[in-house]
Amino acid sequence: MNSWTLKAKADPGPQRARSIEAVTAGFLLMLSAIAAAAMVWTRLQADIDQPTFEETLAAIDQNTLWYTWHGMARTFFGALLIAAAGFIKPAMLLARGWQLRLSGVLLSLGGIAMIISGVLVIFIAGVHWVDIYNLESFDHYREIAGRIGNTLIGLAIVLLSVVQWRLGGFMKPVGLLAPFVGIGMILVWVDAATIFHRVSGTGFLVWLLATALVLIAGAFGSRRTKPVIGTDDSIHKLRI
Repeated sequence: MNSWTLKAKADPGPQRARSIEAVTAGFLLMLSAIAAAAMVWTRLQADIDQPTFEETLAAIDQNTLWYTWHGMARTFFGALLIAAAGFIKPAMLLARGWQLRLSGVLLSLGGIAMIISGVLVIFIAGVHWVDIYNLESFDHYREIAGRIGNTLIGLAIVLLSVVQWRLGGFMKPVGLLAPFVGIGMILVWVDAATIFHRVSGTGFLVWLLATALVLIAGAFGSRRTKPVIGTDDSIHKLRI
């Protein structure tokens, strides 16, 4: 066996890292992007971004159905993130590292916070705001849960940027975008009325869809091997 043949067999170059976990995680992230877009759209239709809480309640009273759908979209978004987090670790196992493990935990916790926020939205939409309930307190809890959820998701994305960079392939440029998206998610609640909110939200959707497509296509990872020549002159491939 000549050296050129040995080199070709020993170094197959970049290969696809497609697996059932990667495909599942990709589809779940894609559904998460759809739920996030629905969450934003229904919030705009409910027209709840008002100067005072009383005006917000009046808008909710007039657009109860849209606000209920907003809560449902928020709840589904959180549930889908939790499901995706369970598949991201095995899907990206080639990268390894503590960043991968911690990002999965943060995504799950962020999803739980989003579910709590969504359930509170549905509750607020389902009761008459002049009744005995102190809805301002519930709305305050909803806002806190939303802030915590966005912060945890943003931190997870920042950590995943390291993982995506290590994976290589088409995942690498997505990893370059991730830190900006993560920081934007953390700061998104500074002022929800600014253009920064819309830019960071759009960036988040782009990151979700890009990560999902690369995972589904398996267009990441590089497997390189080195030969070990035994007594029978055979070549065994080892991962390096």
